[in-house]
Amino acid sequence: MEEKNNKELQESLKSEYESQMNFMKKEYEDQINILKNKNYELETDFIQMKAENELTECLNKILVFSNKKQMIWKLK
Repeated sequence: MEEKNNKELQESLKSEYESQMNFMKKEYEDQINILKNKNYELETDFIQMKAENELTECLNKILVFSNKKQMIWKLK
């Protein structure tokens, strides 16, 4: 009888342990996915910022060229 109770207790503890491990594994995987998404967002933001900086540089060069051109026309 006592052996049967011990066996049931062991099975119950094993089941509880497995349940907790599965829960922790799911939480861990969720956190990993959140971090991956945040990393993707940061990379996307960085790429967008870099493109905006390059566009700004281009526009500045165009403005400088345009100003130089206007100055030359005024001198003529």
